[in-house]
Amino acid sequence: TSIGGSLTLNSDRSLMASQRTQLLYIADYGDWKSSGTDGVRGSANTKFDAASISDWTTLSISTTDDVLVLSSMSTSAGTAGVYTITTVASGELTVSPAPYTATGSTCTWRIERGPKKYTHSTNAMALWIATTGYGFVPVGCPIVCIYRDRMVLAGGADAPHLFYLSRQSDPLDWDYSAEDVGRAIAGSATQAGIVGEPITALIPHADQCMVIGHIASLWLMDGDPASGGQIVNLSRTIGVVDKRAWCHVPANTGDEGLIAFLSQDGLYLIPAGCSKSAPVSLSREKLPEELRDIDRNLIEVSMSFDMRDRGIHIFLTKIDSGNTTHWWYDWSTKGFFPTSLTTAHEPHFSYEYVSGCSEDSCVLLGGRDGKIRRYHSLHSQDDGANAITSYVDIGPFLLGERGGWGQGCAAEMQGELSRDSASVTAAVRVGQTPEDAYNASAQYSATWSAAGLQNVFHPRCTGQAGILRLTNGTTLPWGMERVLMRVQPQGRNSR
Repeated sequence: TSIGGSLTLNSDRSLMASQRTQLLYIADYGDWKSSGTDGVRGSANTKFDAASISDWTTLSISTTDDVLVLSSMSTSAGTAGVYTITTVASGELTVSPAPYTATGSTCTWRIERGPKKYTHSTNAMALWIATTGYGFVPVGCPIVCIYRDRMVLAGGADAPHLFYLSRQSDPLDWDYSAEDVGRAIAGSATQAGIVGEPITALIPHADQCMVIGHIASLWLMDGDPASGGQIVNLSRTIGVVDKRAWCHVPANTGDEGLIAFLSQDGLYLIPAGCSKSAPVSLSREKLPEELRDIDRNLIEVSMSFDMRDRGIHIFLTKIDSGNTTHWWYDWSTKGFFPTSLTTAHEPHFSYEYVSGCSEDSCVLLGGRDGKIRRYHSLHSQDDGANAITSYVDIGPFLLGERGGWGQGCAAEMQGELSRDSASVTAAVRVGQTPEDAYNASAQYSATWSAAGLQNVFHPRCTGQAGILRLTNGTTLPWGMERVLMRVQPQGRNSR
């Protein structure tokens, strides 16, 4: 259900949100409307102006969605912070609360979208603003999560290497000057105040620890940083490629506590129990290229664990347009399977939805066309319109004898479909090498249309290596019990 009101959310990028006590804190952000270093007091203490701006009404400033961020005040006559914009006039802005007590102070300034807060009980959305006198909510951060009952923000364009933690149990308190153990905290993964890599992901693990991901390094925040906690390095070469390029592995898999994530080197696992061990590779040994070197400026990554089917969806959606290949990692077999969707259905975001009714629990996909979809085993078409095509390649396998020295002929083949299977098309491809067989066109194909044991077919295809592709012949589900093939040796290999 769409939420009404005057506030909006940025529609040109994926936004993260985190829920606490029936309130949803949304990391809304966008490109800066304008910025400069010449900010001054306007005609009153609640007025703001800058010599570089001749007409503020030309900047498309929203009084409901945007905020004014002031920093680096030259004198105590002005106060740095985040201010709501109440009026946009040609010559100046009116903001709240008053940032000035007198004239004479210059500052650095910028105008951008502010984070939002949605209240479920009133079905209303408002700017996420700190309590007066308790600092200000960091603006422009694309990453948000909750850790040890603190709201955590990171990845802002002005300081991408910093993370910000609110006061414990109070998402409206960002006062870093307090001295108690529940105080708000700001810092970097390497050491507070020292510039490090831009943060690409925050991965909380209950209240025990939080993983801080960068493109080429990984850190673990163990405990609360204001109460004896520490930040330790897990890897200086492996990182997380995007803000949602990770997922938790739930308890029903027998591997509770694992965190799976996508790095530039492929899929990795962080061991359970907030271990300080290095991440473990899952994909490099099986897929050396397809899941490597993902460019987050071109591809938006979203990962979700599917409890029903026991596996990980890895969606790699192009930010602009066009199709790409997504991946399914089967947790039981530890195998990777490519998947593809129509352009409109490709997801910019996926979410593990857990319902009180197990039938409704699923992975939700937020499509490029604005619709929300899910996978369902009882449906034979995509969204009632597009037939689902599925196939499996068996092989490559050698057709000759003597450990690959010889060629062979696929003389006979017999398949056996499962009892309720729809029709299946079997196609044989052969070549002088396994690579040739993979790239070859089908030399023989046959359709098996009845359940159970099939008639014997005679492909009579000759080569050193072969591949058998089984493809669904209709939109209905299909299943294969086994395939038998009799091979006849044909002598030595020839160039």
